[in-house]
Amino acid sequence: MPELKPWWEVALDRRKRLGLTQNDLAEMSGVSVRLIKEMESGKANPRWDRMQMVLEPLGLVPAAVDRVTHE
Repeated sequence: MPELKPWWEVALDRRKRLGLTQNDLAEMSGVSVRLIKEMESGKANPRWDRMQMVLEPLGLVPAAVDRVTHE
């Protein structure tokens, strides 16, 4: 099974493929450039609504993650 990338790496890859700068994405999503930088470096733990705001202009949709409970 292929290794899954963290969501912020997927978003960074998509932003670059679309030829967008961090400033472009910030303007399109309505969040600060600082938050974009923190997200792309994996330092930010954004609220769900902020993550959606950033992913939507990139054509990405956050997916629900199933949690496995270990007994």
